[in-house]
Order: sequence, then structure tokens, then C-alpha cells
Amino acid sequence: MGSAPDQLALVAETVADAVTEFTGRGRELAAVRSAAWNAATLITGMAGVGKTELALRSAAPLRSDRAGLSALFVNLRGFEPDGAPPLAPGAVLVSILRLLGERDHRWHADDVDALIGECRQRFAARPYLVVFDNAGDERQVAPLLAATTRARVLVTSRLTMPGVDAGRAVQRIELEPFTEAEALELFRRTAGAARIDGERESALEIVRAHGRLPLSLGITARRIAERTDWTLAELADQLRQRLAGLRLEPDVDASLALSYQGLSVDDQRFLRLLALHPAHLLDAPAAAALAGQDVASAGERLAFLADRHLLQRSGPETYGLHDLVRAQLIAASVDEDRPTDRSAAVARLLDHYRNAALIMIAELGPPDPEMADLPLLTGDPSARPWLSDAARTPAGRVAALAWLDAKAATFVALIQSEHAYEHAKATVALVLVLAPYLRLRADLQVVLDLHLRARDAAERHGDPVVIALTERQIGGTWLRIGDLAAGRQHLTAAADLFAATDHDLGLAQAISSLAIVDAEGGDHRKAVDGFRAAQRIYQRHGLERAVRVVANNLAVAQVHTGELAERLAHFEREIATCLEKSEHDREIIARTNAASFCLQLGRFAEARDHAERGLALCRQLGDRIGEAYLEQNLAEALAASGDVDEAARRLGAAFELAQELGDRGLEVHLHRTAGVADCYRGDLDDAERAFTTARDIAAELSDQLSVAAADEGLAAVACARGDRDTAHDLWTRAGDRYRAASLPEAARVAAHLARLDAGDDCGCRRPDSPLVIDRALTRV
Repeated sequence: MGSAPDQLALVAETVADAVTEFTGRGRELAAVRSAAWNAATLITGMAGVGKTELALRSAAPLRSDRAGLSALFVNLRGFEPDGAPPLAPGAVLVSILRLLGERDHRWHADDVDALIGECRQRFAARPYLVVFDNAGDERQVAPLLAATTRARVLVTSRLTMPGVDAGRAVQRIELEPFTEAEALELFRRTAGAARIDGERESALEIVRAHGRLPLSLGITARRIAERTDWTLAELADQLRQRLAGLRLEPDVDASLALSYQGLSVDDQRFLRLLALHPAHLLDAPAAAALAGQDVASAGERLAFLADRHLLQRSGPETYGLHDLVRAQLIAASVDEDRPTDRSAAVARLLDHYRNAALIMIAELGPPDPEMADLPLLTGDPSARPWLSDAARTPAGRVAALAWLDAKAATFVALIQSEHAYEHAKATVALVLVLAPYLRLRADLQVVLDLHLRARDAAERHGDPVVIALTERQIGGTWLRIGDLAAGRQHLTAAADLFAATDHDLGLAQAISSLAIVDAEGGDHRKAVDGFRAAQRIYQRHGLERAVRVVANNLAVAQVHTGELAERLAHFEREIATCLEKSEHDREIIARTNAASFCLQLGRFAEARDHAERGLALCRQLGDRIGEAYLEQNLAEALAASGDVDEAARRLGAAFELAQELGDRGLEVHLHRTAGVADCYRGDLDDAERAFTTARDIAAELSDQLSVAAADEGLAAVACARGDRDTAHDLWTRAGDRYRAASLPEAARVAAHLARLDAGDDCGCRRPDSPLVIDRALTRV
């Protein structure tokens, strides 16, 4: 996206089913189904009238009418209860492109015209149904309709938007409240026909009091069904009395007024505080944190409120609030709760997630040295009654990762919420606690957004050490994305802050990360100096594990000496140490580098063995980044061994992971490996496309060594076609870049050029003489 976006749009790859008690709307359903395939249907009406449910119910027949139809669902947040701005159309289109398989994470949300063109091409490839729910104004919708001209589109909005067309047919359905007959039919289906028909006038009074709005009527219909000992006349009388003194909009959600007023004062407060939770789903520990009570009591209250349909059960011990219910509760909380109480509830929620995450993160391995004793990241979970027993008990790595995965969307929503702004210390603490998890599994663009928010929170908090820690995380994330310049900028800022505050361990980590930037940029001599400086600091503090981590990167950086066998021996010793100490996370990195050096030495069977063993560990530990790099190493070993079909399968798996993680540097490696496999297979056109793509991405990332490696591949393709002049130029260009970086690859290129000049077979297509040999991988 170019830089961290202001908004992250969530696009669902499916459309949910409508509610089971869906009633009426036969004319509207038929109209939607009969519209032209490329039409956009705009469903408008007041809040609670059933726009979303009509769209969901319409999706089923549309999908049955068209074989192979895929579906996307986007909540455009046009009208949000917390006042959040509507999603920008560019942010929505970026997210759609990524879901449809776009690997380039540099699309910018402001470049709407280019995004529209790219989306049109994607939607032309296969049939799609797209539901844009909760749309704002015409300025938001028009670009989205223009981008989806090849898809069937349903849009719901509270606004009629008379001027929107975006150059396509727009079918308009103005949804009115239920007729009285439709409302009574809903009551009859839910509460029983005999009961409703027996008190028809009282039922009609209830229907009219709710303004015949489907959402309110559905809640009340279920209430009627559960209160079998009440007559409808009694319910209608209670409804009149409650609505007379309650400042809630009766035409939007009269049933909420009735149900809310029937609660005790404590239950009302509990329900209001739930609306402060930023994610759509919550559980008992989170509810307990908001309310400041124990988990068991919170769980009982959640079940009680769900039974009265004020909450929706979304899974085992998981609950959600409907948007309209949330809106009314937020309004009630503003009126009835002191601002300090609301702020304290959010602080408790942040504290809960920080302490629960601390326990789970501890299962992933030792903390980073510079953060090990930071007061901001320590706490006493046992002193907080809202932590569940499960969160207090060490879970094991697999269970910890599962818990973190399940809570990831909640963490993102909480950190991005407006409520987090006033709690700078707690916000930055939560992001820093989550850093080891984010390095393992999350989309790099999301990670970057969270770390940028943490840096802003750290500046409000005012602690220079904490600011430096966030700068280091931002720099490391940019480095993983592949932008060395941005990485260097933030890592240098971190190093300066650590030095100014005499924070030795933070300075060592920043220096080590800057050395990785130097190594990736080809300045291996400077990288070696940086790694040695960091190593000396860790040795002074007696941090043996950190010393070994830097020693591994030092071994990689010293590759310019050409002593590949010696470097491989280092990593083989490191693997033995990791096995002895059961350090499986470090073993993954050691095997990744060992596989890379084996490839450079032509020891393909050993490279495959290291890659396969490392992959098994990655899947055991849940290290998706390590898995992506080892899949790439394994693919290269297979291609060099002649098993190009299995190499292609492994490349596909690695491409999926790289795309999911947003790792563009890895994509460069993968395109080059694909080009190698294509050359071995004799598919020179495919090989040229792969190497050209690798070169373009590397040039965009200013990675000159990867540009040189891609040029090597293109030279081999030209040579295989008999175009020796082009091959000579490309190899010369690659050799110049390698010599500037003092890399041993320069000698290999010189040998190619010598054979080419002598008119000999350069051997560039033989599997035992790989075209492109990656430098060993370094990890931040």
C-alpha cells in the first residue's frame, strides 16, 4: 500500500445465511433475482428495516442460478455506532485485490483509478457476487460499482443515493417496513399461530409500537415465544409503559427499550459496558474485565442476556452485539455512565489482554533481551479477577498459538479503536507484548500498522526507551517487507535513542538489525563490523543465546570470503547445539541457513534434508514465516535435483505464504527459483517472465543484489536461446554488482563469461550447475 493505510477493510470470502425466521419480501426477492447479471441492486431504507437480511437471503438463489459463483461480503461502515468514518473506497479495493490473489502489497488506497482498473480485470476472470453492506454516500459507492462492473453486486444503505450509477445499470429497491400481515406472520411462525390468532388485536398493537421494523419485531417475537405465561395484552401494556419514559428511538428498536428496562441496574450497567468492546465478538473474561468482576459471574450474565436476545450466541461461550443494539447501548452509556468509569473499563480490558497475552507469548520462547525486564511489559495476572483460569495456566506452544490466533482480530480492533487513544501506556504495552507472535504469523501490513500506532502511543507516553523499542519494531517490519531504506531509517532512530538513554541491550539489537540491512544491501564488511559490535555488548551481559544469534548472522555476512564449507560447518554445529538444548525455534533458523549453504555448495540432497526437517519443526511450532522460507529452499533443492514437478508444487505453497504474510523480499526469491525450474524444464518463455518479475520487484525494493541474481537468470535464458550478446551484457552487469559488494558470485559470473567468450558450453542449464544461488537467509 506504499505506507500503512489509515483504514484496514475486512472482506469476507463468503456470504452468511439470512436469519431462519426470515419472512415476506417475496416481491423484492423476485426483483433481485430477475435483474440483469451485471446490474447493481441498491437496497435502501431506514435502520432496522431488514436491508442486510434481504441481501443475504437474495444471495442464495443468485448463487444457485450461476454455477461456480464465488461471493465477497464487505461492511462499508457507512453508519457505525461508535462514529468511526466510513471505509474509503480505495481501502476496500486494496483489500479485495489482496483477497483475490494480488501479491503486490504496494497498492496505495489513494490511487483509486488504478485500483478500479485492476479490480475489473480480476472480476473478469470468474463470476462473483459482491455484497457491499452498510454503505455511506455516493462518493463511497461510485468507485466500488465502477470496479465491479463484471460482477453481480448488492448494496445496502440508509441513503437513497439518487445520483449513483458508475456507468452501469442500477436496480433500486426502496425497502419499507413490514406490512401488518407480514409482521403477524413472523409472530405466528415464531410464537405459534394459535397464540397470535387468539389475541390478534394485542399482537397488532405490539406490531405498531415497533413501527413494523423487522429487527425489532424479530427480537420481540422471540420474547413472546419464551414468555408463555404472559398474555399478549400484558406484553402490550408493559411496552406502552416502558416506552413512555425511555429516551430511545421507538421507531428503531422499541423492543430493546422493553428488554433493557426489564433488567436490574447491575445488568444494565454490565450490558452498557459490553458495547465498549471494539470487536464484534467477546467472551466471559473480556466481559469480566470491562465490568471489573470475576469470570464466573460475567459468564452467567452473558448467558442470561443471550437468553433474552440482547446478545447473540456466536459460538461456545462467545457472544456478539447487533450493531443497532450496540448503538443504543453506547448512547445509553454516554447518558448514564461517568466518562471516568467508561475509561476505566477500557483500561481494564487492555490490562486483561496484555496479561493474558503475556502468558501465551511466554510459551513461544524467551523474550527479546532488550524487553526482558521492561516494567511496562510485566504484571501480576493472579491479582486480576477477570482473568480466566485457562489464561493463568501455561498452555503449551500449540494451545498458546491457537489462543492468540483466535484473539488476533480482537487485538487489532482494540489497538485501532478510538478508545485506545487515551490509554497510551497500555496500548504500546499490548503491541510490544504481541511482537513475538506478530513476527511469526501476521500479515506484515497489519503488523506495520500496529507498530506505527504503538510508536504514536509511545510518544504520548513519553518514555524514550519505549519509543526506541517501537522504532526498532517498525524498522524490523520494513526490513521483512523488503524496504531496506525505510528499515534503515527507523532502526537508526532506534539506535540513537538507545544510545542516548544508555540502554545497552536495545542498542545491541538495533545495531544487529542495521547490520542485517547492510548485509541485505551487499555491504558485508560493514555488516560484519556491526554484528561484532552487537556481539561484544551481549557478551558483556552474559547473554549466551543472544551471542549465538548474532554469531549466526555473522556467519552469513562473512559469505563474501568465499569459505562456504566453513560457514556450513558453523550452522551444522549450531544445529547440534539447538538439539542439545531443545531450542527448536533457533534450530529452524539454523536449518534454513544450512540448507542455503548446501545449495551454494551443490549438495542438494543435504539441502533437501535440512529443509524438510526444518519444515516439520515450523509446522510443529506454528512458524509460518520460517515455513515460507524453507519451502523456497526445498523447491530450489528439488529443482536443482531434477524433480521440477515437486519443486513447482512447493513453490506454489511458498507463494501462498509469501502473499499471505506480505513478504515481498521472499517473493523475489520465489520468482527466481521458479525461473530456475522453468529453465531446467526447458520453458524459456516462462523462465524469462519469472526472472523479469523478480528483477522488477527487486528494483522496486532497491535490492541491487537480487537485481543481479535476476539478471543472471535472464542471461541464462538468452544464452539458451542462442542470443550470446544479450547474455554477455546481462552477465557483465550482474558481475559488476557482485564485485561492488565483494561477493564470491562475481567469480562464478566471470567463469560464465570466459566460457561464453571461448565459444564453449557455459553449463547454465545443467541441474548440477544451478543458475541462481541465493545468499543464505538472514532473519530479523
